[in-house]
Amino acid sequence: MKWSRQTQTLSGSADIELLNRLAGLVNLPPSIEAERKKLNEVMAAVDRERMNPKPEPLIPPPVKVSPFTHQVRGYNMALMTFGLVDPPKPKEAEK
Repeated sequence: MKWSRQTQTLSGSADIELLNRLAGLVNLPPSIEAERKKLNEVMAAVDRERMNPKPEPLIPPPVKVSPFTHQVRGYNMALMTFGLVDPPKPKEAEK
């Protein structure tokens, strides 16, 4: 974060690490807390996908050939990270 002398405030990009640190110090406004929870959910889903032994594409990939397993994982992680699909819920929570 960078200190601004004119406005007497700290400013910087609001990434997940900063939001989690701030949430540990103060109560965040409801809209920001909701965004923080969403980012944590996406991060957890990407980590689960990284370890998925048999990934299935979340939406059909726009390619003619059958992608390799690591390509399907990367495709799914990119879809979740860029917000094109909602992250799937963990299978333990569905039971």
